Amino acid sequence: LGVGLGVNSGGELERFAELKAYTAFKERFRLLFLLCGRIAGFPRHLGTHSSGIVISLPKKKWEQIEALANQQDENGNYVNQKLHEAYDRLDSDSRTFVIVDQNLGDRTAGQFTITDFNGPNDFSKATVALNFKLIKGLGSPSTGDFDSTFKRFEGLFGKNGFILRLAETFGHEANHGIFALNDLQQGTHIQHLVNDRDAAMQALPKGKGRYPLPPDVLQKMQAADQALIPTERFAQQAEKIINGELKANQVKK
Repeated sequence: LGVGLGVNSGGELERFAELKAYTAFKERFRLLFLLCGRIAGFPRHLGTHSSGIVISLPKKKWEQIEALANQQDENGNYVNQKLHEAYDRLDSDSRTFVIVDQNLGDRTAGQFTITDFNGPNDFSKATVALNFKLIKGLGSPSTGDFDSTFKRFEGLFGKNGFILRLAETFGHEANHGIFALNDLQQGTHIQHLVNDRDAAMQALPKGKGRYPLPPDVLQKMQAADQALIPTERFAQQAEKIINGELKANQVKK
């Protein structure tokens, strides 16, 4: 394309009247096409685009999760339909969702957090954190909080179990994002309550003076816990389906 426009030769920029006005920018065009040529063929998810999913974790691990989300059968149907829906909803949105590997402690496998707000009832950026260390070290399923018949990560402890559990966790946290997208006012309100709770806890003195917790802090903790129930229920319902699809696909193999 650069050669065709006369950037590397005396071609079309000088030849066509409609392009002559741009001859003064010939060097800029040359640099532009040089840079375009150098990045041609790069993988899409390098954390450089301003919307959809942005990756900030090991590339190979993400490609394996992405492959599960986009895997199709011989008829072109998505094998893990619910996981694909979660992936596609975030990746096609104008907002930015950063996927990170983050140590969230020894009890939290993943966490969805709105980080940048766009006015009082919207957001522009959020983080989906996956606790690689915890997820990799899991040795058995755990019972769901809202459905005693659901066992998180059940059937995902054999070959490639770590990647399968990462995919299930991503699906769960992505559905927190979908919950927020479906009701922006409620989604941002929940995050504000969580932020208020966390700020109140961080402001407490360390050591003996920390307990008993002051009434205002307890109130903020209770408000956040109550607000989180609908989004957690929504995410866990989706996760149950994702787990079933991932298990079924392993049986077919």
